[in-house]
Formats: sequence, structure tokens, C-alpha cells
Amino acid sequence: MRASVTKFISDSRFSNFILAVIVLNAIVLGLQTSNNLMAKAGNVLDIIDNICLGIFVVEILLKFFVHQLRFFKSGWNIFDFIIVGIALVPGARPFCAACHADIAGAAGGFGCP
Repeated sequence: MRASVTKFISDSRFSNFILAVIVLNAIVLGLQTSNNLMAKAGNVLDIIDNICLGIFVVEILLKFFVHQLRFFKSGWNIFDFIIVGIALVPGARPFCAACHADIAGAAGGFGCP
């Protein structure tokens, strides 16, 4: 099973999907800064934000399953683990999303959840 998961997370389609989720999450974060938009579509934006976070959690779990403790030898994995971990703390998510979007954009999204 580990070989199948390794193949799955190593596929460029998986990386591209995660990159698309990062971009979507950054857009949602930007939209969430508008009081008017949040009044009209805040629930939808929050749902999308939660789905993105769920995808990031699954990505980390899959990578940890494949790499086990070697997971923490990658700086990107450590960064992702910290950002997603903080995002799971109530009240901390706006900070995490902004940091994640800034870093992912600077890195071109490679290796980021």
C-alpha cells in the first residue's frame, strides 16, 4: 500500500492539484478580507477554506505515511506541518493562510501543500 501512496503523491497531477488548492485558498483568503463580500458569501468562502484545509491535512498525512520520520527532513514538509497545524488552532487561520500564500507564491508552489 505504501508503494501505491508513494506513486500517487509523486505524480505531477497530485502536485498540480495541490498547487491549484494553494492558489484557490489564497484567493479565498483575499476575498475574506472584504466585509461586504463576507456578509454576502461568507459561509461559502468559509466552506471552501475548510475544504482547502482538509486537503492540506490529507496531503500531510499521506506524506507522513510514505516518509514516516523522514518526513521531517524536508524543510517544506516542516513548514507545511507547522502552517497546517497552526491553521487547526481556532482563531489562527487567517495568519496561516496569509503566510502560506506568501511563501507558496515566492516558491512557485513547488513542494508546498
